[in-house]
Amino acid sequence: MTRPSQIFRLCISLCLLLAGGKVWAQDSVKVKSKWIPTGLRIGYEIISPIKSNTSTHFNGWEAIAETEIHRYLAVAEIGSWARNWQADNGSTYENDGRYWRVGADVNFLTKDKDKNVFSLGFRYARSTFNETSTLITQSEIWGDFISTRSNNNVSVGWAELTTGLRVKVWKVFWLGCTARFKFSNSITQNRDLLTTDIPGYGSTNKETTWGFGYYALFRIPLKKSK
Repeated sequence: MTRPSQIFRLCISLCLLLAGGKVWAQDSVKVKSKWIPTGLRIGYEIISPIKSNTSTHFNGWEAIAETEIHRYLAVAEIGSWARNWQADNGSTYENDGRYWRVGADVNFLTKDKDKNVFSLGFRYARSTFNETSTLITQSEIWGDFISTRSNNNVSVGWAELTTGLRVKVWKVFWLGCTARFKFSNSITQNRDLLTTDIPGYGSTNKETTWGFGYYALFRIPLKKSK
């Protein structure tokens, strides 16, 4: 025969089990909700078109997309880059290519009601481009000697450490900036033409380099924040 104390203990155990299951379910829902994207920012880098219109040595553009996931930003960037130089003796160098970057940022302003961003992050980047150099050697005896060399479909990868700001200006319009420390490029200088400039990376005369960009962005809400 079942005693009242045993029934009481059984009821308490069932209540604790149900309560524990409810708490676990709530925690599970909370954890899952944190990883649901809350917003998408799409933007355009505004320095490149200014340089393209004011300089005869550069032409390019860059676009960016950022997805907010809890305190993280999944980032993808794509751009175009073409440069050309001419020496005093008429020798020239020019390149033309595309590049992309993918990575993630950590936002340290998680409690900001306007979703402003101060972030640190990492990128992996890769560029594919063509380049051509025309070298003119002048001689009083033999005259001018012209040599043209080129590399096609060159592919180079590198890594970046980034820090950035995103500030809400008006409703869905944002302004931002990103500073980049670029390093560990995979260029191999075993070609006839030594690469001088990598689209998206910059000059190859140093092992590391810096980059900076200003962005105009539009934010599309994907989920209402509490």
